[in-house]
Amino acid sequence: MVNESFTPNDEQEQLLDVLKQGRAEGSPWGYATVSRFSEETGIRKQYVNRHLDGLLGAGWVTKDYHGLYRFVDDPREDAPTTPTLGVDELRDALADAQRAEANLNRDNLEDALDRMEELLAGGG
Repeated sequence: MVNESFTPNDEQEQLLDVLKQGRAEGSPWGYATVSRFSEETGIRKQYVNRHLDGLLGAGWVTKDYHGLYRFVDDPREDAPTTPTLGVDELRDALADAQRAEANLNRDNLEDALDRMEELLAGGG
């Protein structure tokens, strides 16, 4: 349930802006990782996590997978929208990451995570 009385702070607004990038153009949008948030806003990762906690608690964002955050709703906007993503490509990158994690292969895991970052940023 989305908390309609929640008011995001300036940093949380920046995180929401990252999640909404690409929406107006019809590009994949609505998903991001802590690394992407940090790179695009300049907010240090540890602080990104703190600001995400507020958005998670308000129900505006969910954590769908370890480190992958999804836009849910911004009740200040008129019409609800659904985030889009190149699902097949992300699914392949996720499978590679899971295999690399299972095999404790840090290089392959980082490569797969980098691919997911690119997909989430719309560079798929």
